[in-house]
Amino acid sequence: MDDLIDVQVVNEGNIYLFNLLTDNAKEWVHANVEDPQFWGKYALVVSHQFVGEVAAGMIQDGLTIH
Repeated sequence: MDDLIDVQVVNEGNIYLFNLLTDNAKEWVHANVEDPQFWGKYALVVSHQFVGEVAAGMIQDGLTIH
């Protein structure tokens, strides 16, 4: 399914929440993010200064973000 979104990014001010919507997204975080912090069960918390780096890595590895 081409319309599948792996990650939905939400701007919360100084932090962004990367809502991990697929197993591929969850696996990517555990393989690529050192000491990930979560809000709830599947929302990766990312400080504003690292948003571009995390998003670029996800896209480079084939994840779809919105």
